[in-house]
Amino acid sequence: AGAWVGAWAGAADAGAGRSTCSSAPGPGAEGSCGGAEHPSWVYGGGCGALPKGRLKGLVDVRALPEGAAPFLCYDGRETAELERDHAFRQPRFAGAAVLLVEGFLTQDEVGHLWGRAQAGSRGDGDDEGWRLTYVAGAQYRGDFDADAARAQHAATFEAFDDVVLNRVERRVASFLRIPATRYESYLQLTSDESARAPNFHHDKNHAAVRAATALAYLSGGPAREGGRLLGGETLFPAPRGAGQARRSKRFQRLVSREFRRLAADATDTRPTLQVAQDHPLHAELAVLCRNASSPAAFEGEGGEGPLLAVAPMPGRALFFWHEVSGQRPGASEVLSDVFHAGCPVRGGEKVALQKFKSFAPEHPKCARLYWCGEAWRRLLSPPPGGDPG
Repeated sequence: AGAWVGAWAGAADAGAGRSTCSSAPGPGAEGSCGGAEHPSWVYGGGCGALPKGRLKGLVDVRALPEGAAPFLCYDGRETAELERDHAFRQPRFAGAAVLLVEGFLTQDEVGHLWGRAQAGSRGDGDDEGWRLTYVAGAQYRGDFDADAARAQHAATFEAFDDVVLNRVERRVASFLRIPATRYESYLQLTSDESARAPNFHHDKNHAAVRAATALAYLSGGPAREGGRLLGGETLFPAPRGAGQARRSKRFQRLVSREFRRLAADATDTRPTLQVAQDHPLHAELAVLCRNASSPAAFEGEGGEGPLLAVAPMPGRALFFWHEVSGQRPGASEVLSDVFHAGCPVRGGEKVALQKFKSFAPEHPKCARLYWCGEAWRRLLSPPPGGDPG
């Protein structure tokens, strides 16, 4: 079973719905064929066109701007059908999906948000070339306490009247079918010029309530198209070919162990879901980042399946989910195959937007995701002996 739905090279394959970089319209298409410096600079990033009806109920393609195009990079359900190992047919594996959208942000939106990222992070401490800005959109109006927010992170700003930022917030919410509310975390703008070791993690790390992630790039691309970024790929090491199955099971054991611990603690909502740098697995995964720009790695080598690594391109966005609902309320599975990392930046500046999406506690879909309902119950319950008001 292959990690990618399509091959990176962009060769014509009508049966798989794969785009060709010589003919596909849209952002990043022109000039990205034939000797591109990075395999996933081709239009669609090497992923296959999203089949009609796939991810129904999870995304609404009508929310995309004109000219945007969705591509399915990993389909756990398709992989499960090819697996001999019954374990990989379980929802916690088969429910995983990684979706790429070219042109999710318009050129004007990219420019505006890039400017906010640069301006907002100037006063924040520089962590080895990595800077983070939190921005509170219109859904937080009336609940935003600037002093309290900045006590936790100095570079936190309100943007209640920022037309562009709030349009993007609404688009993310509509596309993922998760309404924008005051209960979710602030939108993040990041700037990275560092060569830090990659942090392989799950996006429920320190926040069990999270349901999905939107990650949009504001920089990147080939130098001949204005890009000045080397490295910075978003790497998913677990989606399986023959060599990835072993890593996939290790991630599953980590997830299972941590959520068993969380279930036994009546108050904790912050699981630890990351690979420590001194863990032997981290060294193995770091090698994958070093190979992330290699065409051979994308095609699969040394018993591995094709490597799922996506290079930043302005306006390109990735979407993935962290928990899949079951057949009855409260029966759900945390998806282990969506561990990922941003690979080290080897040159230039990686600027990106990230939004962690969570359902509000009263939303009907929250009741179908065990850790949405349980985390909110714990977060909103007063401590023992505390004031219930």
